[in-house]
Amino acid sequence: MSESKVYHAACLCSKVKFTLTGEPFHFVVCHCRNCKQASGSAFLANTMFKHSQLTVTQGQEAIANYADSNTLSGNTITRSFCSTCGSTLFVKPAKDHGFFITHPSLIEETVTWGNAKERAAQRTAMALDKGHYFPKESTDKALIALMGASELSGSHSLGLVLVEGEFEASPSNTMTEAKIYHAACLCAKIKFTIQGEPFHYALCSCRNCKQASGSAFSSQAFFHPHQIKITQGEDTITHYADGNNLSGNVIRRSFCASCGARLFVKPARDGIVLVHPSLVEESVDWVPKMEFHGEERPPWVKEITFDT
Repeated sequence: MSESKVYHAACLCSKVKFTLTGEPFHFVVCHCRNCKQASGSAFLANTMFKHSQLTVTQGQEAIANYADSNTLSGNTITRSFCSTCGSTLFVKPAKDHGFFITHPSLIEETVTWGNAKERAAQRTAMALDKGHYFPKESTDKALIALMGASELSGSHSLGLVLVEGEFEASPSNTMTEAKIYHAACLCAKIKFTIQGEPFHYALCSCRNCKQASGSAFSSQAFFHPHQIKITQGEDTITHYADGNNLSGNVIRRSFCASCGARLFVKPARDGIVLVHPSLVEESVDWVPKMEFHGEERPPWVKEITFDT
């Protein structure tokens, strides 16, 4: 460890900082519903390190922990997040095997980690299939070919500054006949309904969205504010004003103060609320139409098929 490279990592607001000495011994993505709810993405990107490789250098008091017991394994795992900005930080498995999980999107240095080979001896109470935990739980219709060969070109870079009239709701989507969707955070303290369909659905691969989610990108369904109704736990919602982004505008990121689950993103433009589809209880067939900041996408995500 004395000659190993030291990586520097931080949450979105930089209140929590830590270092990682050496390389991860495993790298997987998890598609379980809990990880999707926590991240606001199609999956959670997990790199595994030994406890001795981690040093928290700042903001230990800002780290909040959530005991997640409603898991597919039936075991309780600890999810840690920043209490100020909501960034996902660490996941600690149920049994202490001497390791923890963190997310590559938090690391300041450029990393080239891809999916490592399966290490059965280090496996927790999860099912592993070629570098994916619970791949059958993936409900996002975007085809994500990890470790594939081709690259997507023509990605958009709008920084959530939407051009007036660029995305409009379908006129056929009348609110009186619209379907009602039910959504909740990971701990279910916050619940809300969505009336009708999103008028747009996009992915964002900017560094801020990756830091906040702990994934390779954030999945964002676009709604008008009148389509969203908080039915429980509004006092548990915490907001973070994110001004240090590529657009230069302040956007508001909302998360649950109890479990850290990402909830909403409010762009600089009024009249739009971004919701993460992984929070919706019903099965949805929404397909992403585009990607913001595709040039920031991690190199191990090789291909995404969008709705045309």
